[in-house]
Amino acid sequence: MQLTEAINLVEQWRHTLGIEEALPMFIYSWAYRQTGLYCPENPYDDHPEFNRIASALCPALSTLMMDGYHDPIGDLLTHFNLRQSHSLWLDDGDNILQYDSPTQGNQTLYDLKMGTGGLLMMHLVQHYKRGTITQLEVVGEEQDSLCCAAAVLQLIFFTEHISNKYLGDDWPKYIAIRNIHPKAQAPYNYYLKTE
Repeated sequence: MQLTEAINLVEQWRHTLGIEEALPMFIYSWAYRQTGLYCPENPYDDHPEFNRIASALCPALSTLMMDGYHDPIGDLLTHFNLRQSHSLWLDDGDNILQYDSPTQGNQTLYDLKMGTGGLLMMHLVQHYKRGTITQLEVVGEEQDSLCCAAAVLQLIFFTEHISNKYLGDDWPKYIAIRNIHPKAQAPYNYYLKTE
């Protein structure tokens, strides 16, 4: 499965529902189905074209993530120019901080501007390889609520891929995805506790 197949599926929305409306609604709806958080008001719930494509897109993207593709949703949003500008942040490379909590024996991986979580997931791989994933607390912050929804999806599926690859059922102790947009009326904050 290639990202091209997912792109071709999304293209089918272009002349019926509009990609700019349908793709974000798909991501919000899928994140809700995976987490039970933030049920979107989906105007396409009963639309056969939306549901037909969404039912093919979920397994297509899931397969990509389970095969180790770390940011297919982000790449899909980029392909269709649907990523929001992060103009409040300066882009200065890797913004992931890592620090230890000596009293509790935990490590925290903190991504200041995670986007859809691609770089954060690459850091998770390193913790799996070192065997320190179960002591890890993961915190990602992002201004764009759509990126927060995409990041939580990708973290769920990619973490599953990593745990399967490294023959363990281990997950980080805690995963928090925080929507920090200063004007967000209803921020999309996801907290996944695995203890």
